[in-house]
Amino acid sequence: MAVDEKDVKLLMALIAQASASRFGKYCKIDFQVKDDCPELTDAKYASEIGMIMIWGSLGAVTLKVHFDIDVAIRYTAQSLGHAVDQVTEKTAREFVREMGNLIAGYLRGFFGKNKVVLGMSLPFLAKGEDESIFRKIRDPRAHFNRWILKSPLGDLNCTAEVLFLEVETIAILNPIIKTEIEVFRSKTEPDDGDVEFI
Repeated sequence: MAVDEKDVKLLMALIAQASASRFGKYCKIDFQVKDDCPELTDAKYASEIGMIMIWGSLGAVTLKVHFDIDVAIRYTAQSLGHAVDQVTEKTAREFVREMGNLIAGYLRGFFGKNKVVLGMSLPFLAKGEDESIFRKIRDPRAHFNRWILKSPLGDLNCTAEVLFLEVETIAILNPIIKTEIEVFRSKTEPDDGDVEFI
């Protein structure tokens, strides 16, 4: 049984809203989400990539935040309340890794509350040009989405690849996912504490 395209779009919207929420909360910025952006044929979206994976019987998600280090430094400085020149490249990279961890942790928790158990990798970094390799090894059954988190501090390109294994489960969860997206859009989600990455 093939997954319904509406179910794919709904899950991708949830992932995009979760990314805007997590980055926005810790950077104290209200991000605009530019969704359904086309996949680029160039080798990379930015000079570096923060990646994390979650998986389980439902399927697998590979989430990537594509960033240039100067943009990451500005967001890290904003989050910490520091001047830009006080933030090292190492700290900025750790910040992006931790944001990936928080987004994936949210998704894992959301599905866990709804009786879908998922595992989660540690976040890791890659070079931007590695995207050309990732494209070649992508499972042909996987669905792809790209969105941009936009703010005056700079754009963050984000991508997700989702492979569905339990099509029936994702269809059953549709009403809950829709409600969760509305919570994100209404800015009424509960606080989940401070970020720690250094």
